[in-house]
Amino acid sequence: MRALVLSLALLLTIQPAAAQYKHGAEHTSELRISTPKMKDSGVLNKGAVRRALKRKFAELTSCHTPAMPAGNVVVDLSIDRDGLVSSVRARGVSTNVAACVQGVIDGIRFPLPKATVKTRVTLTYRVARPRP
Repeated sequence: MRALVLSLALLLTIQPAAAQYKHGAEHTSELRISTPKMKDSGVLNKGAVRRALKRKFAELTSCHTPAMPAGNVVVDLSIDRDGLVSSVRARGVSTNVAACVQGVIDGIRFPLPKATVKTRVTLTYRVARPRP
């Protein structure tokens, strides 16, 4: 576990937010967070989950670099009655991106649900072209 935390910390510190390509044009990674999917939305508001994820937007965005392929990371997570993540599984784009996303989400404190809630969120990464 300690090695995983250390490797995630290294990933977060060494990945650049933007990459230079031909003619000095700067490409950046962009992120879109989908509306969470829950079986029982009465336990915890979907908007509250999305807002909690958006508070970590910069860290989630830094998990992807423009040199990586664009794509989706599907995240399945369980939030316990204390608002802590009891389990999280991320997959997609690459194992490095998924591991980074998983590490960021594992540390998020969510609003207190009425009961343990399971949800699925899709993070969509794309590479934005520079504007002329």
